[in-house]
Amino acid sequence: MQKKDFFISYNSADKHWAEWVAWILEEAQFTVYIQAWDFLPGENFVIEMDEAVRQTRGTVVILSPDYLNAKFTKAEWAAAFVNDPEGKARALIPIRVRECQPTGLLETIIHIDIVGLPEQQAHERILRFLEQEERFKPAQAPAFPGVAGATTDATYPRVTSEQVTFPGALPAPSLVDRILSKGMLQKLGVWAAALLLFGLGCFFLLRATLEVKSDPGTQVFFENHPLGKTDKDGRLKAHTFRIGKRAIKLVNGKYEYQTEKDFFFGRTLRLRHSVLPSPLPQSGDRGGVWRRWQNGVEQQMEITNQSKRLLINDPRLVYAGDWNYYDYELRFHLTLQTDAGAAWAWRVEDESNYYLCYLAGPGAKEQGLFLYVVRDNVFDPAQPEDKAPDNPSIFCHLRANRKYEVILTVTTRQEHGVKTDQIKVCVVPAGYETAENDFNCQPNAGVPVSLGTLRTKRVYFPSGSIGFRAVANEQFSVGSVMLFAQQEQVCDRDGASAR
Repeated sequence: MQKKDFFISYNSADKHWAEWVAWILEEAQFTVYIQAWDFLPGENFVIEMDEAVRQTRGTVVILSPDYLNAKFTKAEWAAAFVNDPEGKARALIPIRVRECQPTGLLETIIHIDIVGLPEQQAHERILRFLEQEERFKPAQAPAFPGVAGATTDATYPRVTSEQVTFPGALPAPSLVDRILSKGMLQKLGVWAAALLLFGLGCFFLLRATLEVKSDPGTQVFFENHPLGKTDKDGRLKAHTFRIGKRAIKLVNGKYEYQTEKDFFFGRTLRLRHSVLPSPLPQSGDRGGVWRRWQNGVEQQMEITNQSKRLLINDPRLVYAGDWNYYDYELRFHLTLQTDAGAAWAWRVEDESNYYLCYLAGPGAKEQGLFLYVVRDNVFDPAQPEDKAPDNPSIFCHLRANRKYEVILTVTTRQEHGVKTDQIKVCVVPAGYETAENDFNCQPNAGVPVSLGTLRTKRVYFPSGSIGFRAVANEQFSVGSVMLFAQQEQVCDRDGASAR
């Protein structure tokens, strides 16, 4: 198999950058290998990554703070470094897309810097470096740096580890530069300059940063104080000196989202949440890309039609893309692999924050239907938010290899002056052969059974996506996931259909 030109190595936080770079490289007739396009559902991630590194001539690194802090990306660029430690073949090419400082061996590799550049300049800089075979000597003589206002048309990429600035556009000295200059130190004295530098350092360290990604034009409030609206890309960035748990509210039209997050000095809190609801599908089918995160790396699974199923066997949440729903009815087919039960998530804010319904079967520590509020991927199984009344008739059904249709109705209601989120759970057993000890087990196949309505104490997540996970040792599969606008009640408490 003929080798491709480049493998694109990136962290999932920079997927949009990686795909943009891959696109312009292929437009320039380079061949690339990138996880987002070339790794298919069902394939072994580690094997595909090894194949990508071995079957490409070079590795392009999308350099950012997330890339440098990730665990698995180190192995990707290290493989290219081993094959070309002196850099003669240019087998390892970092492209810096966000402010960061490489360390160790990676610091020695000259990188392409496109931080803050407009798209066209970034495009030209990357291609010129990759296509350049010789020196980057400009076509015209550089202007003498000592002449004020000197200009030149010569341009060339910033590709050195020590940043080269175009002489005709030297910036005015910053406050820090002036303080560090010899004349300023003589005037202020060493101690005064040190004290001023210390103060400047505290200014940047003793503040927190909030970065919001939401719908364009969303109003952002911090502790009920307006910070402004998100731009056309749905982004807003602000700084604060107030740390600890703080309230954040996003408002767009009649829709709003509220949450509380912990702020720390010198750290950036990134909040990603869509306020506007996703349109409910006409057909009800919600096939497509489902996400699962492990060690900060996003894995993707796909349901393309009703023959595809999600296999759930560990506590990592599998949730549906970027959907954002308020009130709806959800239906799916559930097949138990054991008698431990199953669990599903709703109003999923992200992979760590959501409501969790746990249908615990005979193989669980305690049978029942429980509701939990998962915050920062933590909840106490012994302290549910709510528990449905016992319904022995359905739990005798919960055994390995049996199939069910699960029907969920999600709403937000106001009761006694307090808004709460509610989920009504209905289970329809499918046909199966009746075992000897099942003669007294009701209801029969095809008869809907309501397990009751679970309620939260208040609204924690006003909207979100849907997902599935295990709580303990559950193993089950999910298919035919269908989503509808809120409809009439499907079944009542005694199992009779309400339609």
